Formats: sequence, structure tokens, C-alpha cells
Amino acid sequence: MGVLGACSAIDIFKFVCVGTLIIKYDIPELSFVAVKVYDVLGNEIATLINEKKSAGSYEIEWDASNVPSGVYFYQLKTKGYVETKKMVLMK
Repeated sequence: MGVLGACSAIDIFKFVCVGTLIIKYDIPELSFVAVKVYDVLGNEIATLINEKKSAGSYEIEWDASNVPSGVYFYQLKTKGYVETKKMVLMK
């Protein structure tokens, strides 16, 4: 787990339309950032970002229209910090 305060929580910000959602996150300093989505078996479903980012607030749009309804986990990884949250996708 990460250091408290190292990054702010990653959250689903809003649904743009059916099957598309915005994931919002903040990073405090220049860092390599990875945001990925996994199914309940731990299989990687999508890599939403996997690159260096400057400090700031970011939003990623994920088109999940080709993914079946179910429980998924989205994960933010940066230098020294990992946060994973659960989401339920219903279509």
C-alpha cells in the first residue's frame, strides 16, 4: 500500500454515456503512472495509462462498451503508491 497523502484517491468521476466512464486521479509530483482495470479473476482487462506524468489532476475516459457487466477493479500505481478500488459495471 502507499504512503498516506502521496496521491489523492482515484475515483470514478462520472459516466459519460452507457459503457463509458471517467476515472479521475491526482499525483503530487512527476512520476510514472499506470492505471489498469482487472476482472475478479485478476486478468488485466485494460491499460488506461502507462506513462510518465507531471504533478497535477488528470481524467481518463474508459470506453467499457465491449466489456460485459460485472465486478471490476481499477488500480492506480505510481512511485511508492498503489491504490485499488472496486466498481460494478451494469449495462
